[in-house]
Amino acid sequence: MKNLKILLLLMVSLSSLALAQKKPYVPDYFPAAMGTEWHYDLKSSGGYALKLKTVVTERADASKTGYNVVQTSYVNGSETLNYFLKKSGWVDILKTEMPASNYSMDFVEDKKDLMNPLKVGASWDYKGKAVSGSGTQVWEQTWNVVGVEDVTVPAGSYKAVKVTSTSTVDGNETKYTYWYVDRVGAVRVVTEVAGMTNDMVLTKFVVPKKAGE
Repeated sequence: MKNLKILLLLMVSLSSLALAQKKPYVPDYFPAAMGTEWHYDLKSSGGYALKLKTVVTERADASKTGYNVVQTSYVNGSETLNYFLKKSGWVDILKTEMPASNYSMDFVEDKKDLMNPLKVGASWDYKGKAVSGSGTQVWEQTWNVVGVEDVTVPAGSYKAVKVTSTSTVDGNETKYTYWYVDRVGAVRVVTEVAGMTNDMVLTKFVVPKKAGE
C-alpha cells in the first residue's frame, strides 16, 4: 500500500510538472511555412480586376533574431519578391524585387510591417528611406489596431483583427485597411490612393502538408 501511495504521488507530480511546462497559446498573423499559398481576387473602382497568388518560396534561419521569409507574388505572369524578417513580436519588411523589370527597393531602416501577435488598441509607426534604381524615397507610415470584426470572403468566414494604416511616400498618401486572421494572415485588404479604391479578398488558402501526410 505504501508503494502504491508513492506511485500515485509521483504520477500527480509528473502531471503537475507537464501542465506547468505547457506553453501558452500565441496567435500568429504571419504564417510562413514553406509552400503556403494565398489566392486573392482584386477589384478596383477604376473598373479592372486581377487575380493574385502569393507563395512562401524561401525560409531561412537568421541566427537568434528570427528567420528570413520570402513571399513571391504572381500577377498576370509577373512576379514580385518581398523579403521579410519574422522575429519575436514583429515582422519587418527588408526589400522588394521585381526580376522581370530589374527593379529593386531596399529599406535602409528595416520597416516594421506587422505587429505579431496583434493587440487591439496598439499602434506603431515608421519613418525611413528606401533605395531603388530610380533614387531614394522618403517613407512615413502609421498603423492602428482598431478591433475585432467578423469578415466573410470567398475563402470563408473569419473572426479577424482590423488594422488601419496611412502611408506617405515622397508626399503621396495611401490608406490601407487590413483584416488579419490568426494562422491565416490577411484575408482582405482595401487600398485607397489617388481617388481610387482597390478591394482584395482571399479566395483560397493552401497550407502545405507535413512530411508523411
